Parts: sequence; C-alpha cells; structure tokens
Amino acid sequence: MFCKVPHICCVLASVIIYGQVRIELKTDKKEYNIKDYVTVTITLEIKGEDYEQQSPIQLPDFSKFYEKGAGSDKSTIINPSTNIITTQLVYQAVFQPKQSGNLKIGSALVRVNGRIYKTEPFDIFVSEDFKNTIAKNTDISFVWELEQKEVFINQPTLLILRAYAKDFNNLRKIGKIILPKQKNLQFEQVNGIRSDIEITENNYLSQVVANYVVYPKEAGKLNINPSVIEINESNKVDKVRTNQLIINVKDLPDRLPTNFRNAIGEFDIKLKKGDSFTNYQIGKPINIVLELNGRGNLSKNILPKIKDSQEYSVFSSKIIENIRNVGNDFLGTIQADYVIIPKKTGVINICTDKFSFFNPKTECYQEIEPKNLEFNVLTEEQVEKSALEEVGDMVGDIIKPSKSEVNRKEVPRKKAQHFDYYLFGVSILGILGLVIYFFRKKEKIEEKYPCEAEKNIDDIEAYIRKNQDFDIASYLKYLEMILLKRDFDNYVLELDLFLKSVEKHCLNRYGICFVEYIDNQLDIEFKDRYKDLQQNIQTEKYKPFHTEEEMNILHQKLEDVFNKIR
Repeated sequence: MFCKVPHICCVLASVIIYGQVRIELKTDKKEYNIKDYVTVTITLEIKGEDYEQQSPIQLPDFSKFYEKGAGSDKSTIINPSTNIITTQLVYQAVFQPKQSGNLKIGSALVRVNGRIYKTEPFDIFVSEDFKNTIAKNTDISFVWELEQKEVFINQPTLLILRAYAKDFNNLRKIGKIILPKQKNLQFEQVNGIRSDIEITENNYLSQVVANYVVYPKEAGKLNINPSVIEINESNKVDKVRTNQLIINVKDLPDRLPTNFRNAIGEFDIKLKKGDSFTNYQIGKPINIVLELNGRGNLSKNILPKIKDSQEYSVFSSKIIENIRNVGNDFLGTIQADYVIIPKKTGVINICTDKFSFFNPKTECYQEIEPKNLEFNVLTEEQVEKSALEEVGDMVGDIIKPSKSEVNRKEVPRKKAQHFDYYLFGVSILGILGLVIYFFRKKEKIEEKYPCEAEKNIDDIEAYIRKNQDFDIASYLKYLEMILLKRDFDNYVLELDLFLKSVEKHCLNRYGICFVEYIDNQLDIEFKDRYKDLQQNIQTEKYKPFHTEEEMNILHQKLEDVFNKIR
C-alpha cells in the first residue's frame, strides 16, 4: 500500500503541472477560397512563477501557403485574489493557400520546464476559384455546391452542379457528366433539367446543369472528389474538372434497433386493401398495398416486409416510387403492391415487420408497430351463398310493407241512459270507412311493388350470376408471379383453371360461351389472335417439359388478349 503512494503523488503532480500550461492553435474558419487569407492564431498561457518557457513556439509546416504577415503580443496578468501570475503570449500570422483541396494544419510545439506541449492537428478545405478555372479554360467552368455539409450516415443531401461561362453558346456545349467512383458515397441523379440562366455580379453567365442526391456510407470527413464534364466542340471533346468538396458525416448512435434498415428521416406506414371485394375465396388472389410515406432516404431497400405465414403465400409485384425534392428535403411515397394467396379458410391475419428509423431532428431512433389486415376467407360455395343472402336481404327490405301506427285517444264512455240510434249509425259508417281505407292502401302497395313480390330464389340466383364481377387483372398478375418462379407445370394448371373461370363467368353473365362472345363483340383480327392463343395453350398443356422462352411468349399473348377484353 505504501509503495503506491509515491506513484499516486507523481501522477497528481503531473496533472497539476499540465493544467498550468495551455497552448492552442486555431484558424478563423475551416473552408476557404484559394484567394482567401487564412488567419492563424496561437495562444500560449502559463500560470505561476515556477514555470519557465524554455523555447520559442515552433510553428507547423506552412510550405503549402504564402506568408503574408505575422505579429505577436505578450502580457502578464496577476490575479489579486490568489496572487497567481499568468503569462499570455498571442502569436498571429496570415497565410494564403498555394493550392486547392484538403490541407492539413499541423501541431505547434513549445517547451516549458523540460516538458513539450503541442496542439492538435486539423484540416481545412480550400476550393478553387471559378474565375481562375475560366481563365485556364477561357470558355466554361463547373462548381459543385452542397446544400447541407453536415449529415448522418445514409442521410441524403442535395448536390448541385452549376456552370459558369462568358457567353450562351458555351453552355450549349455541355455533354456527359462523369461522377467520381467512391465506395463511401452513393450518387443518384434527381433530375437533369437545367435552370434558367442567371447573370452573376461579375457578369458571368450561371446555370444549374444537374441535381444529384448524395448518400454517405461511412462516418468522418469525406472528400467528394472532382467530377469530369465533357465539352462537345466542333471537332473534338474537351474535358473540364469540377472543384472538390468536403462533407462532415456523423455516426449514428449506438444500440441500433434489431429491425433497423438504415432508414434516416421521418416516416409513416400504411397497409390497405388493393381492391373493393368483400368476399375472399381460398386459392384466389387478394391484392394489398403497402405504402411508406415521409421524408428522408426513401427507397425500396428500407421498405418493411410482409411476414411469411403458413396461412397464405406472398408474391411481391411492382414498386412505384413518387419522390420529389423540396430544398434539401426529399419527400414522397414508396408503394409496393403484393398478391396474397390464402391457403386456408377462416380469418387470416396479414402482418408487416416492425419498422424503425433514425430521426435526424431529434437524433434518436423511433419505431412503428406492425400494421395488420384481416380477411375472412371462404370456400367457393360459401362465397356464392353469401352473395345470395345479401341480395335476398335487399329484396326482402324492398317488398316488406311498413306498418302504419294509428294513435287513438280513449274517450271515457258516459253511462247511457237510453239507446242512441244516431250514435250507432255513425259508428257503423266509421268502421266501414276504415275497412275501405286499409283495403285500398294494400292494393296500392301491391301495385307499387309487383315485380318484387313475384321474385323467387331462382330469379335472385340468376341476378347474382349475371352481375358478379370477375377480376381478370388479379388473375393475370397471379399467373405472372408463378411464371417468375419458373414453376411452369403449375402455371399451365392455373391457366387452365383461369380459362374455365372465364367461360363460367361468360355463361352466367351473357348466357353464351366465351367463343360466341368474341364472335359477337370483337373483330376478325382479334378472333385469329385468340385462336392462336388457344393452340399454344393446348400445345403447352400436353408437352412433357416447357422452356422459359416459350412460356414467356405464351403469357405475353395471354395478356394482349385479355387486356383488350377488359
């Protein structure tokens, strides 16, 4: 225990000594133009009479700068309450960069009481002046502009390419834009529409050529390397380089949620039906839509998934992106259409995964609970029966006469002294009038609803079959999903069921077969196309094996025929 005491005292003494000497080096800002002056300030503070500066301040390497001037000032301050003497030395120098790019400012050194103290090195960025670029090229130059220079990983920021020229003709010569290939940055073009031409204060013509969105993939200070723009001259192609930029990328906080898919921004999720049907049949496709709304790095990669289940099969269809940029914000919707095939009857629950995202404004993670949709899946017989019951209830409500209520007031009878023939006659006439009134009212009701009263169950069933919808689009989408899985045998079986369903629907609705419907409604060219499709189906139906090319041709013909019928 006693052996550790000297060691602890030495550590405390070194901490106290270190706290009495402070040296700092800083610049007036971190980003400069190549024509700007860089002001460097070095401050040295020594507290106490026992500390002696044994060497002048050693400056870092400024070989990449021109020195424009320097000066220093030394002062001594005595604290009257503690009688501690503080010696302060301030050295200031002005430099001008010799080159553009990322330049390092090294450490300044000083020796006090045999100990060396130094400052921390740091970087500054020097951009090239677009006027100098024009002077070299004499025609046109390009400058990258970054909307937001400090972002988080995967947070999008807008990158604007602006061109400067001396006359309008040079702006028309702009050709291909060649972006740098960097693993730590991802570029996506927002739009290639050029803005209106503006005139700058220096009488140069300025125009926004293109807008890109940048997604940083790692933390730290990242360089956006210069791009190359081709200039189409009459007999050659010139190339002009842009300036270089620095973007400061902050790392995400620790403890990432398990369901985090690199979503940065503010989002909301909706899961809804993709059709208006109320009865769903086992084995038949159900359309659902998953929407991701908000602002941030909207893409299909961050979409939550539909959970797999033994109750249904999931087939992903197309993804629709509707994204626009407003300033540095990227707003919009990502919509994913899914086809669900129920495997069992009864209530099935379709559920999404949990979704979490990082909100740059609050700098914390947020979670959205899974979204659910419930469907009551029926057999084919139950679907038809349910439709019959609905129409039966509707007809029953129409033909059922409403009961009229008659409010009568009871008049207390007076004790009769004698038989009143006059009152008896009036009563008989009143009763006869009521009987005639109700009889005529009944006749009017029957005249008003003659067809409803004569309807029977057979008429109702025929009405349902005639007006029942058949969703051709969903069935075609379902067949396409099977084809993408290369399950050709199952595709042929489902195609056969599809054609039988079409035939059944045509008989119920129009009272004729599907071939007669085509002969009556469509032209000769379409009839020939349908006959060709029938021949291809029969050929594939009895083939021992199927090729992908032939099946794709068959499905394309199928879509061409039935899309025209719809």
